[in-house]
Amino acid sequence: MAWLVLGISGVTCGGKTTITKLLQDYLGDLANKNILNDNITIKSVKMVSQDDYFWPVDSPHHTLCDHLNHINWEILSSMDMDRMCNDLKELIGHESNLYRRQSSDVPMDLNILIIEGFLIFNHPAIFDLCQIKFHLHLPYEECYRRRSNRVYDPPDVVGYFEGYVWPLYEKHFRKFSESGEVIMLNGSMSREKCFVFVLNCIRNSI
Repeated sequence: MAWLVLGISGVTCGGKTTITKLLQDYLGDLANKNILNDNITIKSVKMVSQDDYFWPVDSPHHTLCDHLNHINWEILSSMDMDRMCNDLKELIGHESNLYRRQSSDVPMDLNILIIEGFLIFNHPAIFDLCQIKFHLHLPYEECYRRRSNRVYDPPDVVGYFEGYVWPLYEKHFRKFSESGEVIMLNGSMSREKCFVFVLNCIRNSI
């Protein structure tokens, strides 16, 4: 059975988890229906979150931020990406199982996988796996405001956002923003408008 793989990335507190959950719920409710496309029936919807692969706090894989005595959570090495990739391969199977747009009217069943995470497009294998890519962006001030209202475990230390979170976000963002393959979203939009836009992009792609 074919898999359609969606990637949802974004700046911290940009709304990627909210959009992912809305999509998962909506598309899940379409199981065994063909509302998205007359010839396609959705059979299952799965979600994999990159946040689930962070190494434990006491892991030797972590890198400390200079002068802050704080783990740098903004880099790929802070997560077990090998395990994440293995889980994705086990779920989808061979690459031939990926969805290919049909020119005919032959009915087909389709599974949907949503991969969510702030660095998924900075991992080459996951970037290539995602067939439709979305990225939610926020301006610095709004991102800082939202981040300041969040509680993390372990909590942010003074200077972490300014010295690491935002500069590394900009660095990672530049690496894929001009690829021409990523659909940019304004994280300041209402979640309803953002969700409708994403859903229409998916419809147009299948």
